[in-house]
Amino acid sequence: MIHLFPRLIVILCLLNLVSTGMLRAADERPNILWISSEDHGPQMGCYGDTYATTPNVDRLAERGLLFKHVWSCAPVCAPARTTIISGMYGPSMGAEHMRSQVPMPANTKMFPQFLRETGYYCTNNSKEDYNLNKPAGVWDESSGKAHYKNRKTDQPFFAVFNATVSHESQLRKRPHKAIHDPAKVTVPSYHPDTPQIRQDWAQYYDTVTEADAIAANTSRNLKKQAWLRTRLFFTGAITAAVCHAANDGLRILACMCRWWFTSPRNGSTWRPRNMHRELRRIAR
Repeated sequence: MIHLFPRLIVILCLLNLVSTGMLRAADERPNILWISSEDHGPQMGCYGDTYATTPNVDRLAERGLLFKHVWSCAPVCAPARTTIISGMYGPSMGAEHMRSQVPMPANTKMFPQFLRETGYYCTNNSKEDYNLNKPAGVWDESSGKAHYKNRKTDQPFFAVFNATVSHESQLRKRPHKAIHDPAKVTVPSYHPDTPQIRQDWAQYYDTVTEADAIAANTSRNLKKQAWLRTRLFFTGAITAAVCHAANDGLRILACMCRWWFTSPRNGSTWRPRNMHRELRRIAR
């Protein structure tokens, strides 16, 4: 496990390889599975948080790369999503305000459009919530039913699955079945140590555990697709952490795992590949 630059740099490297034609054949292009989990930061076991219960993402981090210094451009989701989808800071487009819905700048594209132009099948399941007016042709599918399985045979895919169970609104959900004990919460110095605050933090950790399970189910479903050749598995929170004061409102998590899988007919099995060597090759 090593700690590298934020994951957006890696995605840009992949986009550069694809867009410049360096990866020409379909078999040479990695499939990209992107699991996003809303409104939580690095409150996971793989980041050293002993209060967290996140065994699935912890295992991914052990097998791949864990990014320790990843920051969102905003402490709330839509401006952060706007930057990710466009590759530009919200204020540079007048899109930093929630629901501003400004036009995309002239002669620019949302990044899935570049992938689609090179033959990728791009799906989003399902939240968009950009502060930009989405141009035509961004996704092949963007809905609660969007899935990479609908692509053509041997077509590489970029697939986003967005989990909302950890969205900040879930802190107010009642009734709630508790997993974490509020009495064992470490309350940040900027919050008052009250029973209500402890309840909120414990429930937040509960939602992170749910998000961890969703990541496991999504990757497990990928493994069940025996006809896939999957080279890159990517998971992390792409939106900002819960709107906290201080840096907790901006620090997010990211981990990446690269896998190789071919049909069981060939006797192949899922196994982690050398992400370190792969990223060095991409970065050249």
